[in-house]
This record gives sequence, structure tokens and C-alpha cells, in this order.
Amino acid sequence: MLKYGSYHRTTTFDGMEINYSVDMVRYSFKYDFDSPICSDFQRLYDKLSDKIETNLFRTSKAFQYTNLFVFTVGECVIKVGIGLNGINREDNFKCFLEYNPNKVDVDLLNMIVETLRPCCLKRWLSLSRWDLAIDIPVERSQACFYKDRRDYAYFKSARKGVTTYLGKRLSEGFTKLYDKTKESDLDYDLTRLEITFGDSDLPTMPDVYIDGGQTNLMVALSGTNRVLALLLNQLDETDFQTYYGMLNYKLRKKLEPHVKKGKKLEYDYKVIYELMMDIKKFEKEFNIDDDFHNLKFMNIESPFFNA
Repeated sequence: MLKYGSYHRTTTFDGMEINYSVDMVRYSFKYDFDSPICSDFQRLYDKLSDKIETNLFRTSKAFQYTNLFVFTVGECVIKVGIGLNGINREDNFKCFLEYNPNKVDVDLLNMIVETLRPCCLKRWLSLSRWDLAIDIPVERSQACFYKDRRDYAYFKSARKGVTTYLGKRLSEGFTKLYDKTKESDLDYDLTRLEITFGDSDLPTMPDVYIDGGQTNLMVALSGTNRVLALLLNQLDETDFQTYYGMLNYKLRKKLEPHVKKGKKLEYDYKVIYELMMDIKKFEKEFNIDDDFHNLKFMNIESPFFNA
């Protein structure tokens, strides 16, 4: 099974075990004008380069960070961006800290935090974005969402299978539905739904349908009827009822097994709220204690544990 740390919950839907987890958090912060943040962080980067995989990317492109530090320990990846190439001088002091809290090496995170904190304001971290991952134990062909008024994209490859997107990438409400079995080379069926959240309110949650009968929801037809079914499945509920109702009875019955098929996923908002509160609590306290040490939780030894 997938490994999770502290930021996950398990619930049930229609007899299936559904896992909710935090897949990524991004905190924004600003450094003081007189602080030596770049030189201090460069020294930490140089020190860690002998122990772990490190990468530093520098760019002057607009709306990207001048310095992007990436630290990797196994499945743990921590990114720190320093100095946004924005439109005014204040942007130069903008930074971010990003990682997956379920796969983080807390010793490494501690080193990074202790290097950054003195260069910034006392209340320095502010949650700007986080990704909710919902793992559904079905084949990818058994799950789909239907297009609303947002941008929609569909991709299929031999290596990663079918992936569909809704909304604008990196924006609140951006949704991705993909084949986790192929993506992570698992030996069991798993489909993952990822939704990007902002700093507070719930984004627009997609209507996701799960077909427990293992009927391929989108590609079971051929020719013109298959294209018609695909187009109908991209409509929101109101438009679907309008256009589906315009078809003759015989065609509606032929398409019926392949459109709007399955049971609508009911989100566990209590679980989502709990995860959101855990992230917000960490934002306020930034207390890295033994309970937060997810690599110990997963019985994986940190390379810094005995350092």
C-alpha cells in the first residue's frame, strides 16, 4: 500500500476504503531587507550537498524565483524559492517553502526552517496553496469527472494511462484525475483525484462518478456514437440534460450505459476540514516535534538522524 505520514485520513464510500491525504503544501514568506538570507542559505546548501541530492536553479525570467533550491532525500523533496522576479521591488523579497508533509524528512526540514527563520518576520509563514489527494481503489476506467465551465483537457499515454484535467494549473480548484497504478507501478487498482486548494475556503469541487460495475465509462463505444458519448460526458449537468434530451429515444437508450454512468462521489468534508486545520495549525505554530516526524512514522531512517 501507499505510505502515508500524519496528514492523512481514511474513510469509506459505497463500501470502498477512500484515503484522503495532503500531497503538497506551499507556504509563502518574505525576508527582511537587511537579512543575509541568500548567503546563509547558500552555506546550508553547500553543507548538505555532501550528504544528499541538491540542486540550485537560477533565472531572471519574469514571475519566477531568482533562486530555487531543491533538496531530495528518497521520496522527500523540499523546495525553497528566494526572490520573485515580479513587477515591483517588494516582489524581490518574496519566497516560498514547499514539500509533501507525508513524505518529509523532518531533520532536513528543521535545518531549512532554522536557517530561514532568523531572516524573516516573527509571524513569517503563510499558507498559500496545498493539494488534496483522494485515492479511490478502482481502475482508472471506472472513474471520471464531467466538464463544468472551466478549462478541460484529456491525455492518454501507454506509460501513464488516461489523465484528465479541469481548471487552470496551479490555480485554486485545479483538478487532476489519473491512473495511480501506472504512475507509481502498483500491483493493485488505484485512481487518484488531486484538487488544489488556496489558503482558506473550499474550491470548486468536481463532480466525480465511480462505476462499481467495471464498465469503461468513456471508451466502450466506437465511431460517431463514441465521440458523441465523450462530448456528452464533458458537459455539466444542466447542459447534459438539455442536449441528451434532444436525442431520439433509440439513440438515448444506446448511449445510456456510457454517459453519466456510475455513482457520484460524496466528499467527506469533515475529513477535508480536519486536514485543512492541521495545515493551518502548523502554519501558526511551526512546531516540528516527534509527532511530526513522518519518516519515523513510516519506519524510514533519516540520513540526518544520527548526525
